[in-house]
Amino acid sequence: MSIQRPTNFFWAFAQKKQVDIFTAIAAASLNKSLPYREYTNAMLEKSISSDRLYFGKGHDFASRVDRTGHQFRFGRTFDATSESLAWALSLLMGKVTTTGAGPIYQHVVEYESPLIIKECLYTTIIEKAGSEYQNILSGVFLESVNLSAEGKENLTLALTASGRQQTTNATTMPSITKSVAFRSNHATFTFGASGTETAISESVLRWNLALASNPDVRWMPGQTSGEEHLIRYALTGAQTISGSISLFLDSTLRAAFLNHTQCGLTILCKGVSHVGHELKIEIPAFQISAEAHAVSGQTSELTLTFNEDSVIKDDGVTGSPIKITLKNEIVSLLG
Repeated sequence: MSIQRPTNFFWAFAQKKQVDIFTAIAAASLNKSLPYREYTNAMLEKSISSDRLYFGKGHDFASRVDRTGHQFRFGRTFDATSESLAWALSLLMGKVTTTGAGPIYQHVVEYESPLIIKECLYTTIIEKAGSEYQNILSGVFLESVNLSAEGKENLTLALTASGRQQTTNATTMPSITKSVAFRSNHATFTFGASGTETAISESVLRWNLALASNPDVRWMPGQTSGEEHLIRYALTGAQTISGSISLFLDSTLRAAFLNHTQCGLTILCKGVSHVGHELKIEIPAFQISAEAHAVSGQTSELTLTFNEDSVIKDDGVTGSPIKITLKNEIVSLLG
């Protein structure tokens, strides 16, 4: 045992996906690292079977305990930067269209149809907890990504993920990767009835966007001996979009909720001090599902929420229910 400071915790990743759930990315290719605000290192969630509730033992305790399956789960909270956004969004959403000849490349990220990608995309990371341990975690798949921002603070990216297999590792950890941050006060917002959205930037106080793939995790027969307890499939689950935006109280915007108006929202964030880096979020059609009123300091606030049930793809809406465009210096996402 040794006392480990959180400053000695590191992780490494690559802007790549595995070819399948079994085949880890080579440790030498895990050459990127980012600082994080909050973290949960990969923790083993183990499923067990016991006979504690069985009769005929003469006591109330288990006489056997068997492991039936396990998975490793972890979370991270970062600044939403060019690198963290590219890694998390491409792996969660699955469809990336890249154009450009450098130095700036454009990556359009959308939800891929589960009919095309039946399984989640898998990747590999390394976790280092000071001198206590360093592990490589493979078969990693993302479950959710949440983007949020308020005032002049950097955008936040929080994610949850799971992994299939963990093994010890001694690879030299990479240096911190330079990455461009985004701030809400470097952004513009348009919002309102679909097709006639108007600029609302000077009214926006805070916002958040939640994306999830809700993987359907399966343990199956037929695996390699000794790996029967490991995940065999993480099938693409229900893809969802939800979020909210808080503004100065505005009767016109509130009317969109009262009148059940189909709305659209676009958020365009510019990279801080880096020309050409952008994050653009487009949600072309949704209904506002709830409102909330509050007082903060000397202002009255209105929060408009759209939940998973209120984001629209049909009803005249063509293309994806959400499109996220990233402009950065990363040549390729997903490898």
